[in-house]
This record gives sequence, structure tokens and C-alpha cells, in this order.
Amino acid sequence: MVIIKSRVATSADGNWLVYVKAGSVDETDYLLLNSTGSATDEAGAFNDTAATTTTFSVGTFADLNQSSKTYIAYCFANVEGYSKVGSYIGNGSTDGTFVYTGFRPAWVMIKWSDGSQDWTLFDNKRPGFNETDKYLHPSVNAAEGDYDTLEVDLLSNGFKCRGPYNHINSSGGNYIYLAFADQPFKFSNAF
Repeated sequence: MVIIKSRVATSADGNWLVYVKAGSVDETDYLLLNSTGSATDEAGAFNDTAATTTTFSVGTFADLNQSSKTYIAYCFANVEGYSKVGSYIGNGSTDGTFVYTGFRPAWVMIKWSDGSQDWTLFDNKRPGFNETDKYLHPSVNAAEGDYDTLEVDLLSNGFKCRGPYNHINSSGGNYIYLAFADQPFKFSNAF
């Protein structure tokens, strides 16, 4: 996953573009972190070129590559026991989809990639126990939310959606996510 933004904050170039190749989203698509919109097909965004472990491509798309503009890119990759970028398909049930990450997530951001809903962010600090129904929407300027059918369980090896809410678990909906581990110590050594 790559999140790119112009460092000049004007209304003309204020979008946060997201590249992710997961689930139904491919290298011809982009999402906007500051929007509820679904994935958009745009060859000029990433040159229809898949990112590798060391590089990503930008095309002539205005939000990514304007003359004399400076950009910042946040790049995320799967690191065993630390971070996971992936996708899942929702089932629309209160006994929702389980997503295996290989670690207990401390932070999870989810987006319905083929539907129009906000990005939704959960963490293990608010409220600090399962099921967590405290969330933030990075795509809007709003306070923390608290909604009983928009819940996840942060489990020892992944997360489970608890509720049929479209933000995280629409039946047949394609979702992408970015997750970070609670205790990323797989390769640490004790002294």
C-alpha cells in the first residue's frame, strides 16, 4: 500500500491517493483516503504498473505528478509479525468475516473498495477491550464514533468483523485493510 499526497495544501491538490494491489483493486486503480468513493480506474495514476518491493510508478495524473510540486509517499508492506496489507470479502453477518494477520492487531484501517463508505480505523486503545465499537474515519473531519453495529474483535491472530455495517462487512463487499501488530517482537532478542 502506498499513500501519496502533495506537500502543498491547496484545494486543487489536497487529495491523499492510495495505491494498493489487493482483492478487487489492481495497479490501474486508486482510492482517495480523504473520500468515501470506491476504487477508480485511472491508467494515468500509476502507469498501470504494479509496485514492487522497492519501487512504485506514478503517471501524469495531476494529484500525483505536477511540475514543481513536492510529494510525500508513505509505503507499507507485509512484514511478518509486524504489518499486513490485504483484502477480504464481507459476509453481512453479525458473525462477520475473520481476517488472519498472523498477529494481534493494535491498529486496523478498513475500506470498502467497491462501495462508497468512509475509511474506518479501529485500535486497541479505544475502548481498550473487545468488541471495540470506537472508531475514527480518516476520510472525514469528525470526532470519534461509537456505533453498536460497527464493531471488530481484535484477536490474537487477526480481527473479526462484528456486524453487517457496510463500512466493514457488507455481504459480498470487497474490502482492503492495513494492520499493525500490538507487540511486534517476533525477531527480538531478550537480554
